[in-house]
Formats: sequence, C-alpha cells, structure tokens
Amino acid sequence: TRGGLTFLFAGPALARKGAHAMREAMEQLDIALLIERPGEEQLDFWGDRDVRLAQGVPGELAGVILPAIVEHRPATLLRALAAGLPVIATEACGLPPQPGLTLIEPCDAVGLREAIRSLLS
Repeated sequence: TRGGLTFLFAGPALARKGAHAMREAMEQLDIALLIERPGEEQLDFWGDRDVRLAQGVPGELAGVILPAIVEHRPATLLRALAAGLPVIATEACGLPPQPGLTLIEPCDAVGLREAIRSLLS
C-alpha cells in the first residue's frame, strides 16, 4: 500500500544499480530505505542512514526507487506501477514514460532527491 516515508530500493545496493546516487540523495531527507536484495558496495556503505534489508513484502511504501546505470529485468518496477505505487527510475530501466513513473538521469543525486521530495509533498 502507498504511504509513509519508506521507499523500496529495487535491487541490491550496488553502483550499477545507482546505490551511490541513492546514498547521496538521502542526505537532507527524513526517509527510510528498504533494500530488495542483499549485496552492497562496501561494509558500512550506508553509514548512519535508515537503511535495512527488506524482509518479505513491505507493508506501506512511499514508492519504489531504482536509479540504475544498468538494469535488465525491471520486474519489481513493473509490479509497483501495476499496484499504483510511484516509481523513480532511469531510462536504463527500460520503462516507457507513463503515469506514476518519474524518470531521472543516472548518477544525479540532486535530481533523485528532488524527485523523492516531490513524491512526499
């Protein structure tokens, strides 16, 4: 269901999935992030940000994010859009423009932060 201040990061926390932009975008934002699949760039990658591995299907989400540089299977993004959840992604995810989808440039932490703020307002 939609709501709250928690977002799902639709993949592992790796550079090719946009984890660095996500980490930077979380500065100045009061949000929590659930990571869909295990894997991160380095130990303590997220520092003191509110980030944890998703356990099962999350209850309430503000949206789904995947600022990927490379993405071949955007199944989670498609399921989120079908369920009416807002999605923030890059063109690399292969999704055509559509209602509920905000497209940002890869590696653009500022654009990602603004897209998140826009969803929350």
